[in-house]
Amino acid sequence: MQEVPREIVDQFAVPFSKGRQGLSGKQLYAFFSLYSSLVKPIEVYHPIRPLKVDYFVECLYKLPPNLQYAALTDLCKEPPAAPALPNEAMRMRLLQRLHSHLGVNTVGITYSRLSQRIFRESWLTAHSRIANSPSAAITAARTLLETTLKTIIDERGAQTDNSGNLGRLLNQALTGCGNSG
Repeated sequence: MQEVPREIVDQFAVPFSKGRQGLSGKQLYAFFSLYSSLVKPIEVYHPIRPLKVDYFVECLYKLPPNLQYAALTDLCKEPPAAPALPNEAMRMRLLQRLHSHLGVNTVGITYSRLSQRIFRESWLTAHSRIANSPSAAITAARTLLETTLKTIIDERGAQTDNSGNLGRLLNQALTGCGNSG
C-alpha cells in the first residue's frame, strides 16, 4: 500500500487543523499517537512550533501507509470533540476522496457503522482477556465476529438471523444476506 498522497493529506489538514479551527496541537498528538509511538508531541518543537496544518501532515506521515488510511477514516467517522470541525457532509466528501484514490467502493466505507477504531478496540478487549480469562476472551471475540457479520447483513438491507448461531450468520453474510432458516 502506498502512503496517502500529499494533495489528499492537505485536503484533510486544512479543515481539521488550520488556524483557530479544528483540533489543537495537543489534540492532534493525542489522536495520531493512538496509531504510532513515532508521533512526537507538539511541545517537542521548542522554541518554534510548526503551524498546526504542518504538524497534522507530519503526524500523519509518521504512520505506515495502512494506518494513514485508518487514521483519516477514523477522523472522518469519529472525530474528537473540537471547535469548528468540518461538518458531516464535508467529512464524508473527504472520506470518499480518500477511498476513491484507493479504488475502494466508497458506498460501503461511507455508510458503514463498523469503524476500524471500534473493531480495534473490540479486538484489544478480546486479546487482553486471553491470559487471565480465556473464556472471556472467546466470548469477546465471538461478540466481535457476531457484530461484524450482523453489520454486513444489516447494511445490505436484510434481516439478521437472531438465533445466536454464528454458522447461520456467516452463511447469511456469504450468500448475499438472504434469510437462512
